[in-house]
Amino acid sequence: MNQLHNYLKISKLPCAIFSAHHCQVLNYQYLKNSINIEQIFKENKSNKLLTLLSDQTKRLVIVQLHLKNTHYLIGPVALNSNPLGQEIDFRSNQLISIRNLHVPFLSYDELYGKIQLILYLAHRYYRYKKLRRQFKHRKSSAFELVNDAYVRVSNHGAHINYAFEQELNRAIVSADASSIKKSLASLYQSGRIGVLADKGPLRNILNFGIIAISTNIRVALRHGMDFEIAYSLNDRYVYYLEKQETFNDVVNCIENELIDLSSQIQKYRVLQASPAVVRAYHELLTNPCANETMKEIAARVNMSQNYFSSLFKKEIGVSFSQFKMLSKINRALTLLTATDKTIFDIGNELGFSDQAYFTNTFKRYTGTTPNQFREDPLLLQDWSIQKFMN
Repeated sequence: MNQLHNYLKISKLPCAIFSAHHCQVLNYQYLKNSINIEQIFKENKSNKLLTLLSDQTKRLVIVQLHLKNTHYLIGPVALNSNPLGQEIDFRSNQLISIRNLHVPFLSYDELYGKIQLILYLAHRYYRYKKLRRQFKHRKSSAFELVNDAYVRVSNHGAHINYAFEQELNRAIVSADASSIKKSLASLYQSGRIGVLADKGPLRNILNFGIIAISTNIRVALRHGMDFEIAYSLNDRYVYYLEKQETFNDVVNCIENELIDLSSQIQKYRVLQASPAVVRAYHELLTNPCANETMKEIAARVNMSQNYFSSLFKKEIGVSFSQFKMLSKINRALTLLTATDKTIFDIGNELGFSDQAYFTNTFKRYTGTTPNQFREDPLLLQDWSIQKFMN
């Protein structure tokens, strides 16, 4: 079995090996927060040589292999049913992946080949026709990939799923333009925006932009924006989007409009606050590295330090000092994922006296360390500075 184990290690296929009371996982370092493989094994354990498990969408597959006293769960892998360049039949109800950081994408033939190789290395023979039947009649399982992101396309239109909405929502609500740019850049670079139209790449990216804008208009409504204003913005954004004539122009327009929407959301979040607090709020959020003290800001707006402190906490929901620290942590999240700067340099840039102080503060506000977050950004996928506020 050494050949099989060695192949699984270098294949980059996620794999869990169950023997007696022990479970060994390979290539699962980033999947631990996305799927419970032990629960899947418990619910689907089989003593057949080969069982193919499929999620409810039929696009994720786990290969279960039983050899003597050992069970192998290989996957999940995502079946790429629409090779590059193949048009989508809008009469069907298909799932097209936008982004998943951790799951291999394979064609049917690629997965067939890997299964045949795995069986060969395990010294087992499985007829090709029988394997084809296994694919056709995969066992349905209740598992799902928590952090998967996809567009569902049908004759009723295209819809972005919850995971991708959350990813872009967090960037927009944080009011950090660099986070929005990074979120969109990682998506474009993944190459996994599915075909949303049959009229070429320009119409495709236009449709994606319309979907991204409409889903984030809902964020604006949740944060207090007036209904008519929100949908007026939506109409305006779509109007200018449709006027773009090149692919790159559309990409830039989507980015600029989402950044503008983010600034509009921030205005409504603090609309009821006094001008002095609004000014301080935006200064801290956009420039968390500034060394200006509360005393200096209070003097600049002609308030006593005590009164300004009390007013800020009443209207924002956290103290001035806590919001300043939250703004630094918010910026740290971006620097940790968008740059190659060392943790020491990031802490120093944000005004922390040493790396230990930065690490401890980061963990106090997020529950994890900067290093752990950099290794697996999904650990803080639900973190938002807004959760600490009113």
